[in-house]
Order: sequence, then structure tokens, then C-alpha cells
Amino acid sequence: MHVPTIWIGTLFAVLCLATLHQRLSLTIAPDACNPQLIFEYENTIRTFRNAVKGCLLTGDYMKCAPYTIETLLLLAYIEHYQSEDSKIEVWMLLGITSRLAFRMGYHREASLFSHISSFRAEMRRRKWALMYQLDVMTSFQYGLPRMISNTQSIDTTEPRNLLDGDFSEDTTILPQSRPSTEVTPVQYVLLRNRLLSVFGSIFDLTTSTVLPLHSKVVELDTVLRDTYEAFPPIWHLRMSSDLIVDNPSTLIAQIRLLLVYHKAQCVLHRRHLLLARTDVRYIVSRDLCITAALEIIELHAFVSHEIEPGQRLYDYRWKAASLIKQEFLLSTTILCSELNDWNGQAIPARACQKSTETVPITKIVDALSYAYPIWLAASSVSWEAHRVTQVLRHVLGRVHNPSSAPIVFSNSSIEEDFFSGAQVSINIESFVQQHIMPAWWPSDIENFGHSGQPATNASEVVSTSD
Repeated sequence: MHVPTIWIGTLFAVLCLATLHQRLSLTIAPDACNPQLIFEYENTIRTFRNAVKGCLLTGDYMKCAPYTIETLLLLAYIEHYQSEDSKIEVWMLLGITSRLAFRMGYHREASLFSHISSFRAEMRRRKWALMYQLDVMTSFQYGLPRMISNTQSIDTTEPRNLLDGDFSEDTTILPQSRPSTEVTPVQYVLLRNRLLSVFGSIFDLTTSTVLPLHSKVVELDTVLRDTYEAFPPIWHLRMSSDLIVDNPSTLIAQIRLLLVYHKAQCVLHRRHLLLARTDVRYIVSRDLCITAALEIIELHAFVSHEIEPGQRLYDYRWKAASLIKQEFLLSTTILCSELNDWNGQAIPARACQKSTETVPITKIVDALSYAYPIWLAASSVSWEAHRVTQVLRHVLGRVHNPSSAPIVFSNSSIEEDFFSGAQVSINIESFVQQHIMPAWWPSDIENFGHSGQPATNASEVVSTSD
């Protein structure tokens, strides 16, 4: 019996992710770690990871053989979990995956092709929804344009709210979706997809080279709020330890949905955050952005409490501890930018000047004071955390000592200073520019290569591949 090489790669990817999860569950509790065991896990992960890549190359993934999309998506997750910091390779890998998916016709509604079974059509919809979500989030993370946009050339419908047991390969007609009040794993994917569809429009608007009209920002804010509030009540997070949640996975899903909502608010209003300092018309955007950033900090504190021994997410602490990292970075950066605007003035004086603002500056100081030791603890293993720690130390220091010296521009490479152990001076404005404003193109964009054969007609590929 012949087994496709790409399918073997899928198997290796599943084994690699399982091993990664085991390793992460150990490293989240340093006191219980066995260094030798972690070393063995790392070797096993490396072996499986190389095997996945070897199977993709041997199976010539550019020919769009069956299981290619599944294997590449799993590999993207593997690469994501390999580092404490963001890796541009993940965004590039998803770019390859999305292009292959276009070539295989995933962007077209599968029911339009008579040779595709109901089972395969539904599974294609699920994979497309996952690719869309990953594309939006990774593109935002690196400040680069999306690869899957909301265009009329894409007509794939959203998956149905069904359990895996509701249909099989022998199904000829898919059953109707389960009620929205019934919690299923797929329902979370559907709701997140709807939220990220709005987030994608927000990302496109805010990365435009032209400052968007504030009326358009307000319009999208309304759409975003209406989309989240339309979710069934079970998917709305209520941060109370007295509430009983039968399934911790549901609690994690609630946290993730709320994080996407607050992140979208921050991204939508952040370009007017600076304008609000000189124009009172944008004070509403400033307050919404700052409030959303503070909500993310509060969510971090909530998650930190829930992963303690005896709490609801203790057994899932490795997963819960990692789900808020990028949002925590975004919120910390926004609050640092706002606090840095005080320019060394005493808090009461600035409070009088900004009496129209609804968010007390002391609340921002408290939130950043909470964030500082968390970033400091992570700075030994994360370059991003190290940079944030330096900025926080300076910004908070100026609050308590307004006469402190201004930020010094470093003439040397920050990365070289970091690895040599030297004291690093950070330019806050460039830091904010990098993390709040979009970064358009890498400096070596001309070197981005292309390999593989030209894409054929999508319907031809669909007839032989899935």
C-alpha cells in the first residue's frame, strides 16, 4: 500500500506539536523542570521538525499534492512555538501556504464543483477559515499587507456549526448548523472568523498611506462593537472567580475572543492617539484606545490568577500563559507612548490640562507598574521583552523623577549592546514607530525569491488535489 510522502509529513507534524506541548507544559513550571528531559524533548522536536520539512521537499509540495495545506499549516504552528520572539519566517510560510491554497481553489466555494464531496467541501471551508485568521493576525504582527483580502474573487462560505460526529466521508448532504446557543469547537472558529473579518478591514484602513477619515474610524468601531455584542452570551467573558466553567477550553476561547476585540480597538484608534494631544475632536479615539489597552492589561492579570495552583486554568497554564503575549506587548507600547507624552511634568499639572480625558493618568501608571516586573522576568529569554523593559524603566522613572535626563540615542547596534551585556539606551519614538505604526517593507525585499512552476487554473488543480 502506497502512503503519500506529504501525508507522512502531516503525521510527523502532529507528533512534533504533541512533543512541543509536552515540553511547554514542563517549562511553564521551572521548579519542576528536569533539564535532561527538556534537552531530550528539544532533540525529538528538532528531529520531527526536520522530518516534516524533508517530507514536504521530497513530496514536492509545490505540486499541490493532497495534505499539503494541512502539513504547511501545522509547520507554521511549529515554527511559531519555536521562539519566545516573533519570527518573520512564520509570515513568509503562511504566504506560501495561502498562495498554494489559491492555486488549489480554496478561495472558491467548494459546492460549485460537483466532483468535491460534501465532506471534503466542509473540511476545505474549515481550513480556509483557519488560513484567513492566521493571515490577518500574522500580517498585523509584522505590519505587512495581508495576503488574503476581502475581495469579490473570494466566495468561500464559512463552515457550519457542526460537531465532527455530525458528518463523515460517506455524507452526501451536510446537516444544518446546530443552534448558536449550542457550544461547539467550530462555533468558536466561526465567531473568531467574523471578528477577524472586521479586524482585517481595520488593519487595511489603518495601514493606508493616507490618514483615514475619523468618520470611517467611528463607523468601523460601531461594526466591531456590534459584531462582538452579537455573540451568544456563553462566549462573553465575565472575569469572576465565582463563575463555574465546565470546560476550561471554553474559558480560553472566551479570553481569546475578548483579546481580539480589544486589540482591534487599539489598532483602529491608535493613529488618532497622537492627534488627540493637540485636537480635542479625537479625544474619544484616545480614550477608547487607552481603555482597550488597559483592558488587555487587566486580562493579563486575570489569566495570571487563573493559572495558579487550584484555579481553573492551572492544567492548561502553558496554553493560557502564551495566548496574551502579543496583545500585552501592544497594550504596553500604547500606554508607554501616552505616558511618555507627559514630558516630565508633574501628574497633577497634566491632569488639569487634560481635564476632558476620561482615563486617569494614574491608572496608566498603575498598569505599567504591574507590567514592568512581568517583562523584566521575560527579558532573559526574549529580545522583545528586553527592549520593552528598557522603555518601561525609563518612562516610569520619569514619572517619579520628572527632572531625569531625556532619552539618549544609541549610536551602536542595540542588538550588539544587548548580547554584550552593555547598558542599552532606547529611542522611545522609534520604538513606538515600530510597534504602533506599520512597518512597510523589509530592507531586502528585492531578495525575496520565488520558486516552483507557474500556477495552473484553479479548477484543474481542484480536480486532482485537496
